[in-house]
Amino acid sequence: MSRIFPILLIILPIISFFVSPEDMGKVPENGRGQLIYTLLSLPWYYKAISILIGVLWLGASKKD
Repeated sequence: MSRIFPILLIILPIISFFVSPEDMGKVPENGRGQLIYTLLSLPWYYKAISILIGVLWLGASKKD
């Protein structure tokens, strides 16, 4: 469970370069759907920060 969020922080911004959030329809009401929609609608520099945070999170968790 703890590895899902950093992987989402890496994968979703990469996917969002190819899929626009408008193609997904309206914003979902559940928390997971809102997280996905938010990561898809971020500007490119925030997407880069999200990817960096995900990579650092995974790197820090592998040391344990």
